[in-house]
Amino acid sequence: MTRIFAAKYAHATAAPGLPARAAPALTRRMSWMQRAAMEAVEALKPLPPDLPVYFATQFGEIDATLAVADSILSRQLPVSPTAFQHSVHNAVPGYLMIATGSRAPSLTVSSGFASFDKLLFWAFHELRCGALPAVLLAQAAERVEDAATCELLLLAADPAHAASCLELTSVERLTSRQDLTTATSRLVTTTGQEFHESDAAVALCPLRLDRSDGNFHRIVTSFVRETADDPPFEAFVSTWSRPR
Repeated sequence: MTRIFAAKYAHATAAPGLPARAAPALTRRMSWMQRAAMEAVEALKPLPPDLPVYFATQFGEIDATLAVADSILSRQLPVSPTAFQHSVHNAVPGYLMIATGSRAPSLTVSSGFASFDKLLFWAFHELRCGALPAVLLAQAAERVEDAATCELLLLAADPAHAASCLELTSVERLTSRQDLTTATSRLVTTTGQEFHESDAAVALCPLRLDRSDGNFHRIVTSFVRETADDPPFEAFVSTWSRPR
């Protein structure tokens, strides 16, 4: 079975007054979320050629979308082409692929605070079955007062990374509370740490896994059914390990 490794990681914040690595000519018309992505990818270079980009965003480009909606509601037409271009959910991966010169496919998932884990589930199984040799996972979110953050994680099915990188050994999608209870009862936590959150804060820094010296389990509950009218239960459990 193909082994999957976290080969590279970078994070960045873009806000007024912060130093920037990316060229101003490239970023001057971008949203803060897009600028944060450009800052993070500069820190991650060099990257493999034609790298697929999979992007997770909790709620998309909120500021840009509100600007477009406000323009329509106030009848300030036509809508700015730049504002509309930046309002779409796949603007960040588009810019990342321009920055890396990639012509590979991209994918965007926007599903609230579980977005990253759904994307991780998809990417892990594509890598595991050999459909991709590597993929750049991106997650970005806007913050208040003109600021945004972005995290980038390069996952690779490459044994060359086995000596020094975290290995992603499994990602499970569970559809009932009983399945979650059964799965967590199997987890080995004596040599590492268990990470379990089920609120919006879980998606802020999901990739900071360097504190683990053994097994590390990330458990995210997406929806918990309380009544028959609630969304179905969904949870994700990923297990990471550091080579000894």
